[in-house]
Amino acid sequence: RKHRQSKHRLCPNLALSFLARVTRHFPRLPSRFVEPVKSLWRRSPSAFPVVSMSRTSALLEDGKQLSKHIQQALALATNPEQRSHLLQALHLTHSLATDIQFHSLPAAGAGFTVPFKVLTFNIENGGDGISFDKIVEAVQVADPDVVCLSEACDSTGRLAEALGWKHYNDGMQIISKYPVFEPSGADGAFAFCEVRQGHVVVICNVHLPDDFYGPDALRDGADPKEVVESAAESALPAVEIHLEVLPELVKKGFPVIVTGDFNTPSHLDYGEDVKDEEVLWPVSQAFEAAGFRDSYRDVFPDPVANPGYTWPAFRPDVPDTTEDDIDWALPTIYSHDRIDYIYVSGPAKTVASHLMGEESCEHVDIAITPWPSDHRAVLSAFTLTPAPLPTMLSVAQRVVEVGEHLHVAFNSDDPALINMQTIRIQQSSDSAENEAPEPEPVVTVDISPEAEVRPLAFKCRPSLAHHERARRRRKSNPVPPSGLKQSHSDPGPLFEAAQAHLEAEELALEAAGEGAASPVKPRPEVEESVVAPLAGSVSKASTVKIPTHGLQPGHATAVLLDDNGDELASVSFYVQPADAELLLLTDKPVYQPGEPMEVSWKYGPGSRWDWIALTRTGDDPGANPEPPKLYKYANGSAAGTLPGLFEGSITIDENCEGDLEWPLPEGTYDVFYLLSAQRSWTKKINITVAGARYTPPEPEEASV
Repeated sequence: RKHRQSKHRLCPNLALSFLARVTRHFPRLPSRFVEPVKSLWRRSPSAFPVVSMSRTSALLEDGKQLSKHIQQALALATNPEQRSHLLQALHLTHSLATDIQFHSLPAAGAGFTVPFKVLTFNIENGGDGISFDKIVEAVQVADPDVVCLSEACDSTGRLAEALGWKHYNDGMQIISKYPVFEPSGADGAFAFCEVRQGHVVVICNVHLPDDFYGPDALRDGADPKEVVESAAESALPAVEIHLEVLPELVKKGFPVIVTGDFNTPSHLDYGEDVKDEEVLWPVSQAFEAAGFRDSYRDVFPDPVANPGYTWPAFRPDVPDTTEDDIDWALPTIYSHDRIDYIYVSGPAKTVASHLMGEESCEHVDIAITPWPSDHRAVLSAFTLTPAPLPTMLSVAQRVVEVGEHLHVAFNSDDPALINMQTIRIQQSSDSAENEAPEPEPVVTVDISPEAEVRPLAFKCRPSLAHHERARRRRKSNPVPPSGLKQSHSDPGPLFEAAQAHLEAEELALEAAGEGAASPVKPRPEVEESVVAPLAGSVSKASTVKIPTHGLQPGHATAVLLDDNGDELASVSFYVQPADAELLLLTDKPVYQPGEPMEVSWKYGPGSRWDWIALTRTGDDPGANPEPPKLYKYANGSAAGTLPGLFEGSITIDENCEGDLEWPLPEGTYDVFYLLSAQRSWTKKINITVAGARYTPPEPEEASV
């Protein structure tokens, strides 16, 4: 009960006692981080917020020292149980440090800066080639606030779980110590990272196409002007939306960080004194023109003294690779260059930048042995001024199965009006088609089967248990401390038992009606929602769990409405049938040689770099060596910079990438749906090419 009444608690007693037990079992670990936090916990709830910033800094420094000792002990520990305890202690230490920073927020409206570390890391096909444990170790040693992955495949959530971090976004391949929202209006181009309660940083993580690699063309004697033109044609369309949207966020006062594997060098690295010639690489120039700074070159402006090459890294050989990969890191085979970046713009200053990789590289600052990827990682540290969290709506998952709950986070610029707003889920009658439905105004909350748009509306108001908790807190502490907003923090997965006990107690209260002066009654045909905090956070945003039983498979939109029914924000998501399997279809089973083939899919995984490939029947696109094939990415030029498509179509024709001849000769072929730039396929169908050569129809004459 004391635990529940503490409105501004730092962490539960269970967390502190666990860390204290681990400290007692392992004398190498200092207890000085535990005792100060215990002393804070023993104070009255209103005492913690007035802790000085110098005191907070001292606690954070103790936490860093504790982390170092735990990592040293991990290097020596051989007993699996000891290693398990040590890893849990490390995760908990990071969590405590995060909570301390989160609660040290200055008064609302005051200008303040925060430290913020970002790691960009291409983990090479999911991270299992060398050792996934080494991927985890590299992140733990770097200790960033946010990890932005490339080639994560399906390992984003897996890595977050291994780290003990609570927040991640599969579509954008981002893992964070802080709450992450993919907000309304972003359309997958960026996310908000709430580094302090109610204050955010904009994070954008991209992976540009690798179909044209300019350094190899230069090495083979190509004209530099033609190389630049080809690089622009290949890469710039992938970041066109980002170069349009992100500078506008900077103008509004947001710090913006762009990370990723860009698959192209920087013009800052190509002067006549560096590479014997100046090459104006278009992507780095475009970001510089948009106001972004290269954080590595902020710290190391001399490309001769610090080339900072990120690819390729000298990792061990990966089993079952091609013969060319035996000496794959030799300059005679691949051109070494810096192609992984962390760009920054807005109210942010670069204070440090580090290259992570193999010990044998002289320019690597942080070494892991063996290094587990073909790319080196970049770690940059900033001091930045986060911007207030704006009015927004965000879904926790971009795809939801019918019957599951949809978790929707929402925030309003005017907190006093949040309980007067409504979240509405709407679908148009063509929701099962390929194109997303156009939003239409809805002025009633009735669910009408005859209506073209069938809305489900949910009032953003608290449950009875929520009101009871608020009543108890007001009774125990009638005057909240100034400068802090009231928030309700879920202690996270380490304390599920304690949380289950509290929820059971609340349900008993609700059933008995204890202390409920004026229970909220749901309106007819409107299901009341339960406002809940984001798991493991103290976010300013609230979340609502919305049942999806009434939704049809296809596109849907969540809309935040004010009390007048006007739209404040909207965000799209996708509804799949329960246990849905990927559907892969062609527009016909038999084609003439040279005839374009329309391939469509439905209920796809929606991953970055999903692709469609065609091979001769019997050939496996995942075989080694790779067979001849034609292919296209499901999301076209934006395959690595925006989230994937759950349904859509592509055309297999002469414009496909690949080395299979076109027009296709007569015979049978297989069409595959492959996952996330990998060679593992999830669906296959068969087609036939036969008959006379295809003659395209004459174009219709335009009417006068």
